[in-house]
Amino acid sequence: MSLKDKILEKVNSTNSAEGAKWTIGKRILFLTVTASVVIMIVGAISIFSLTKINAYADEIANAYIAEWGTASALEVAVRKAGYEHLQYSNSNNEEYIKSALDRFEKIEGEYAELEEYEQTYDLPLLTAEIGNLKTAIESYKLNLQAFREANEELATTNDLSQLNALTSKLEQAKENADQQYQNLLAISSEINQAAEDGARELAALTSSTVTNYRWIITVVG
Repeated sequence: MSLKDKILEKVNSTNSAEGAKWTIGKRILFLTVTASVVIMIVGAISIFSLTKINAYADEIANAYIAEWGTASALEVAVRKAGYEHLQYSNSNNEEYIKSALDRFEKIEGEYAELEEYEQTYDLPLLTAEIGNLKTAIESYKLNLQAFREANEELATTNDLSQLNALTSKLEQAKENADQQYQNLLAISSEINQAAEDGARELAALTSSTVTNYRWIITVVG
């Protein structure tokens, strides 16, 4: 082999080796960049999913569970007042009507908490009903007091000429109080049910989000 051929062979061999090294280098770089991009995408999705889960959990704890607890306590207090109201109607026992009226401290306290939740969180049904709830509480309290006063007035009168009028007044007062109790109970029950439904729906959504992104959270974790 001539000197020229030896030189050409050496040059070609060198170029081939360098080309192979360059090809391997590009592959490694491509794989590295691809892996980095995939990790970034998975990480971003994981952060997004965890953020959603945390947001749902906070909303459940701070809004819906709190609203549900307060609305449930309100409904219980209203039902207890209604029971004592009924017992007073049947017995004229003053202790029952006194207990029923004393319940309004609890009822009004629970209403104040619901009003605070309505101002702080996005609770559509509570927002729609909070004004009606306040009116219903006030109306039931006033009509219950009027029922008590009408009963006392009839029981203490000595004027027989007023007997029929006072009896009619008592019957009307009793009917009004009964109606206002049913109205307040319906509103408080609706708010309580809506709070429970909202908490359950958001809990289900949180569970669904965890299930949908579980593989990503597992990979990142």
